[in-house]
Amino acid sequence: MYNDVKEEIDEAILTLKMIRGNSGSEKNLEFFANEVAIRTKYKKKFTIFTVGNGGSAATASHFVCDLTKLVREKTGEGIKAVCLNDNMALVSAIANDRGNQYIYVDQLREAGPGDILVIFTTSGGSENGQSYNLVSAARSVKCEGEGVMVIAFSGKDGGALRDYVDIEIRVPHWDTPLIEGIHSVLAHAFINSLIGKLKNE
Repeated sequence: MYNDVKEEIDEAILTLKMIRGNSGSEKNLEFFANEVAIRTKYKKKFTIFTVGNGGSAATASHFVCDLTKLVREKTGEGIKAVCLNDNMALVSAIANDRGNQYIYVDQLREAGPGDILVIFTTSGGSENGQSYNLVSAARSVKCEGEGVMVIAFSGKDGGALRDYVDIEIRVPHWDTPLIEGIHSVLAHAFINSLIGKLKNE
């Protein structure tokens, strides 16, 4: 926790500078933008699935909004994107009938080669506790050999998700609200980079 607004802003700026200067996260974010731009340019069929819990669920939903509306508005290119935590009727039905760990796994049964799963999480989850449903989702698409690329916007030490992701964009901090805020900044940086790449092709 921070004593005042200035202190928290200073900490966020410092953390962003760490990502900008000394972290692989910036390169990973740029690689991700390049990958989506290339797939879009060559009209490859793919879907981007996004997901998160709590505050990260809101980030996942916002990311789909920008992918589907803003990118098309700015470039004329459409990207198919689905947020797995948006359909509360479906999420609650799966949780009620099968359990919380399956709420995203079951929705990914239709994912296939070329698709991308983007996970927003401040902790990276664990194998038997916090955000286990996110870990289960990543493991399900990686271990079943479906050819799905898994991207994690993470924080702290990366958690159990580290074992199941292709690209990790980690915020080097342990404060949950700060990580969530920086995830939003990085998600917008991705969108703007993608728009720039599609315009320049």
